[in-house]
Amino acid sequence: EGAVDAPELLSRLHDGDHLPVYRLPDHKTRVVFRTATTPADGSSNEIHFEDRKGGEEVRVVASRDMNVLVQRLRHEMIDNDASRTVGGDREVAVARELAEHVHRDQRVAIGGDESAVIDGGQIRNVAKGETTTIAGSATLKTGGGHSTTVTGTRSLAVGAALIDASLGHIGAQSSSVFTLMAGGGIARAASATVAEDVGKVAVQAVGGAKLEFAREDQLLKVDRLIERVGGFMTVRAGRDLVEQADESLSLEAGSSLSLAGADLVLKADKRIELRSGATLIALTPEKIEISAATIELGGPARLDVKAPLIRHN
Repeated sequence: EGAVDAPELLSRLHDGDHLPVYRLPDHKTRVVFRTATTPADGSSNEIHFEDRKGGEEVRVVASRDMNVLVQRLRHEMIDNDASRTVGGDREVAVARELAEHVHRDQRVAIGGDESAVIDGGQIRNVAKGETTTIAGSATLKTGGGHSTTVTGTRSLAVGAALIDASLGHIGAQSSSVFTLMAGGGIARAASATVAEDVGKVAVQAVGGAKLEFAREDQLLKVDRLIERVGGFMTVRAGRDLVEQADESLSLEAGSSLSLAGADLVLKADKRIELRSGATLIALTPEKIEISAATIELGGPARLDVKAPLIRHN
């Protein structure tokens, strides 16, 4: 009548020639259905039920293959732990979506390579920190754009060389301070133009020597330029050196100022003055003025003066 306490049983009687599958009375609470492989090779298919209190178990053994067909839904609930061991390969095919929810930690160990192919997009959200350690090389290739946004501090440490190569524009922006530091040298090379645009103050502090080389022209355009050198400063040109000012040009030295050359030319459209205290020598297109308390001419030199009018005191 379907009562649990009075089930229908399919069983066999054991004797000395047909011993039970499991030793009695150790396994008296176990019901076993076992079929041997034909021709016999020692293997068998088995289903057994263990009803011993605290050791309840349902065990299914397939001596070779096992196939399960569910034509609609399958639901499996495990109240405690679960483990699965596959001695060979494992393949999972999902015709539509796959969702997995792990409430605590997840650990994946791969002894060889890992390959993932995603035909659509990928979104990864990490609520806390993330650390990636790669013992060898790493390559990232994108067919389109690549963008990285960091709301806090970003640090990049490279043990050897760092090379950024682009067929187009490379830009670095900072809403605050931008600092570039190197324990050794810093080199900038461009086949075309190198431009610097500073909205306010640009400061360069060089602990040793500073060298700038240009194969052709070098142009510096600023509203105001101040150069301060604590020690010695040399400006050297292989050919001509020209300094030009639209308004005034001043050369000032705290000690002495020397001008030396095979030829020294001072040219002015209006007036040239040489002053030392109250002494003045002025040259204009019309005349030469000499104003001094005393004028001395010494040595074997001769003074020739030729003019339409000569005045002297």
